[in-house]
Amino acid sequence: MSRESIVLSICNYIDSNITKSIKIDDIANHFHFDRYYLMKIFKKEMGITIIEYINSRRIQNSLPPLVNTDEKILKIALTSGFNSLEYYSEEFTKIVGINPSSFRKLASTYNITSRLGGNMNKTLEDLQTNIERLKGLKAEIIKFTVVESKDKENKVSLEKEKVKTLIQKRNLPKAS
Repeated sequence: MSRESIVLSICNYIDSNITKSIKIDDIANHFHFDRYYLMKIFKKEMGITIIEYINSRRIQNSLPPLVNTDEKILKIALTSGFNSLEYYSEEFTKIVGINPSSFRKLASTYNITSRLGGNMNKTLEDLQTNIERLKGLKAEIIKFTVVESKDKENKVSLEKEKVKTLIQKRNLPKAS
């Protein structure tokens, strides 16, 4: 069995059990390999650890209900395989770049999830591409939040200018 086919089998196993508790020892026992060997070949083939893969897939699975429903984020987190809202939020923020509730608002405003594209195919290359799409999503989120931040700064500057103009027109005392 090649390393690539072992890693693909691990990914398929993870995807089949994604909503359950998955431990590296469980995966190693299932495939009858040493856990350190599995971790090493997975990292070499995928460029991320097994845990990073699991969390990325769970986050990816949580995106449609997060954007397309009004379900509580806790329920989405638990349904996606996370055991707490805190861990889900922490991993979501690490992977996507902002917290889940901010993502929900931003996604509806900018239609971000349509950029994730395609289905979750089962070749190693497709799985790696899906992980890269999540990283690309993070870059987009950062871009949009910078734009929103600049918009807010511009609005504040405009408001300050309006206030200054009003003060000057009415000869009001300046605020200190």
